Amino acid sequence: MNKRVSIFIGILLLTGLSRAQVEVVDTIEVGGYPIGISINQITNKIYVTNYDGNNVLVIDGTTNSVINSMEVDTSPSGISVNPNTGKIYVTNEWSNSISVIDGKTDSVIATVIVGSAANIVKVNSNTNKIYVTNYPNTISVIDGETDLVIKTIAVGGSLTDIGINRVTNKVYVGNEDSLWVSVIDGKTDSLIKTISVNSLSGGIGVNVNTNKIYVAHYENDVVSVIDGETDSVIAIIEVGEWPIGIETNIITGKIYVVNGKGCTISIIDNSINSVIQTIPVGEWPMFVNINDSTNQFYVTCGGDGAVWVLEDKTGVEETGNGLQVTNCKLEIYPNPFFQKTVIEFRIQSSEFKKEKSRIQIYDLIGRVIRTLPIPINHQSSVTKIIWDGTDGLGKKVRSGIYFCKLETEGKALTKKICVIR
Repeated sequence: MNKRVSIFIGILLLTGLSRAQVEVVDTIEVGGYPIGISINQITNKIYVTNYDGNNVLVIDGTTNSVINSMEVDTSPSGISVNPNTGKIYVTNEWSNSISVIDGKTDSVIATVIVGSAANIVKVNSNTNKIYVTNYPNTISVIDGETDLVIKTIAVGGSLTDIGINRVTNKVYVGNEDSLWVSVIDGKTDSLIKTISVNSLSGGIGVNVNTNKIYVAHYENDVVSVIDGETDSVIAIIEVGEWPIGIETNIITGKIYVVNGKGCTISIIDNSINSVIQTIPVGEWPMFVNINDSTNQFYVTCGGDGAVWVLEDKTGVEETGNGLQVTNCKLEIYPNPFFQKTVIEFRIQSSEFKKEKSRIQIYDLIGRVIRTLPIPINHQSSVTKIIWDGTDGLGKKVRSGIYFCKLETEGKALTKKICVIR
């Protein structure tokens, strides 16, 4: 592909991303008072804490229906999935503990005692460390291998949320008693900096691709944008009433802000640092989590005991591009994936010749990041190739959407791949 053409296509794609609209596609009645929410993007299961019911509900992301319920300790609130291990971590606020759930069986396998009134929990899937906020001002660090507390970090103030940049290994902590965000070095698990944000902090979202951190301020209805390189505030964005939950879409770059009193979701375009859409949802929305592979995101609404499902229509459609062959199939599994995936294709055609064919991996702006060799000596009609998630230089690619393109005899078949780090 011509370089200028690739860049031009990329501009068109990115322009389309910012204009695409978000809409409500479903509501799921869960009862009780749902608060925390987290998604295993490999299994497409959504886990929701029910604060009043002392349980965790499991939603099938394909059917958007509740398929399981697990009892945990008293008043579960925060929840976070480690997609690499399949474990789910749940804070039990009035039991001062963490429940550890095995995502394969959806059953509690361990209980970890942490600090007082454990509230928020976040997983760094790269380091397999789990960070938990305790009242009033400490963070417990759990080793995901042993599920034991390995360190307690004194932070200061009353902690509200945790945001983790898995690439830089920095942990950002919100505070509702002071006008700063604390920064923790994930390697040493020590406090290294405080960032003045001039307002009490609520939720924190991190875009690992852009190294931007977004902090919701319910006190004055704005979101601060922090540059992760300098750890300083570079923009302030006005949103809805009482913003509390916040999450970033690493694929589109959009930021989704939950406005608790406003009962709305503000959609921010990161390229212009401005709200481009506001969507009404249920009563007292709390937190939001995104399935990057489906572009659907889920909002807990404690006031009406429901989870609202919204879909971002952003994306690039997969097309066959005129590959006229019979019994043609291109499959990729697992998808999304973390470490490696299998690209399998079957083409039965007299025109198809492996030695004149190739498989290439493209990023969203049309750049070829990897060409995968096709084993031409393989005689079976089914060909399997493993991609380890690296580019042509052997470096791991970032989280995001990529495209696998099978080309043969001037024709092509394309399939979307989602990489999660």
